[in-house]
Amino acid sequence: VKSTGEAVEAAFAKADGDGDGKISFAEYCELHTLGQAGSGLAAPPVSSSNRALSDSERIAALRLPAAKLDELRTSFRKYDANNSGSITKLEMRRALEAAGVKSTGEAV
Repeated sequence: VKSTGEAVEAAFAKADGDGDGKISFAEYCELHTLGQAGSGLAAPPVSSSNRALSDSERIAALRLPAAKLDELRTSFRKYDANNSGSITKLEMRRALEAAGVKSTGEAV
């Protein structure tokens, strides 16, 4: 059984496709569209070729409906506390704690 800290680490690593320690809006959109079969949203796999594209090109490649893109932008801003355009592990942990998810004290 994973602790909350381990679960956050695993989720963050999956979302941080380029390994820079931050989740960009494009990475956030890609993560949220993975595994949504039957939803009409088809996310390309996060690969090195996708990372060569700009964030706006990666988001466009997802072909998200405007309403879904707005929904993702709103939820992204809840995590991006300092409005830097990316989510750090600390921002993710604080947002989860504010939502009532208990951290076990591991480095996040």
